Amino acid sequence: MNERPEETEGFNIRNRHLDGHALALGHLCFAWSHFEISIDSLLMSLVGIYGEDNGAELVTSHMNLDQKLQIIKGMGFLKKPSDEWLGKLFSVVKEIGKIKERRNHFVHAFYWPMEDADNRIFIMREESRTRLKKVKGEYAVGAEEVEVDPTEIWNLVHAIRDADEIISELWSIIFDANQHAAGER
Repeated sequence: MNERPEETEGFNIRNRHLDGHALALGHLCFAWSHFEISIDSLLMSLVGIYGEDNGAELVTSHMNLDQKLQIIKGMGFLKKPSDEWLGKLFSVVKEIGKIKERRNHFVHAFYWPMEDADNRIFIMREESRTRLKKVKGEYAVGAEEVEVDPTEIWNLVHAIRDADEIISELWSIIFDANQHAAGER
């Protein structure tokens, strides 16, 4: 098997100081991808389009996350198997909003290493979207620049996985309820 250049020691990666952040960001993307599949599965079960080759992906692939969550909340209210289930659903949907914002801050940012006076290397993150900020009573356009530790990214990966576990549990309950209702027909 031929190795791609970036998989070899000899490939000239500009700055190895970013490797820890790159690894964490890669896992953030993997966790988010799986999480979106779980959200789609819950949505499809709530609206009654599940199974293979039924076109459900045509629906979910043309919706953004906020649209999916609004439908999940509405259909969850209509089809709730219990008040506890609904409470857990509303709680995790609220948490997903916070997670999504944090994810966007990490994924859509520019990272670079800096060195302080003590020759300590640290990684900075700059938001890719600039904002109008009030600085000392004056408005200015600027981007947020903050030091970021890979642990912050890993904590978000774990938060995504925790929310994914709850979504999967809610899906399992509603899927079983759908199967039971289909058996009664």
